[in-house]
Amino acid sequence: MRGSLSQSAELCIPQQKTRTLHGHRVLPDVIDHHVMVEPGSLGQASAPRSRSWANAFIALFLAYQVGMPLSYYLSDRVHDERFSWRMFSTVRLQECDVQVHELAERSGTVRERPVVVERDLQIAWIGLLKRLRPAVVEKYLRQRCERAHAQQVTLQGQCVNSNGEAMPERSFAVHCATGQWSTDGEP
Repeated sequence: MRGSLSQSAELCIPQQKTRTLHGHRVLPDVIDHHVMVEPGSLGQASAPRSRSWANAFIALFLAYQVGMPLSYYLSDRVHDERFSWRMFSTVRLQECDVQVHELAERSGTVRERPVVVERDLQIAWIGLLKRLRPAVVEKYLRQRCERAHAQQVTLQGQCVNSNGEAMPERSFAVHCATGQWSTDGEP
């Protein structure tokens, strides 16, 4: 019975010429849709060149990954850790208190008034402000000048380092009429 079933199955399949591809029997329409390549001939001429390009790319990528953070440690941008190895960071462990004051004229008298930073900024920006990043501090103080019509806006920051020791107080100011930016207490 088995013999008759396989014979009848062979009878239903039209006879096609088969060819061999790498030692396997393949139907002709399969061969037409594939590129015929001799075994062992793939990419022999381009392999060393492509490998050297890949090695050069890897070397440049690794140099960039080491060079970017290293540039932070060799520069004087102590408070800008965007490109540093943060696992070695002590700046993130500092705890700082900031106070912002502005001099504004009301009814002919110039008075100093405190600014509630939480009303102006989102929590992420307050964190950057508390790290005393000069670019963030300057931008915020200049915006306060425009918004509050103040004569001068100052920020004073007192930080404690990771050992619990007080660091020198830093202060920043913008004279609103002239736009003059000043800092003191730089580490």
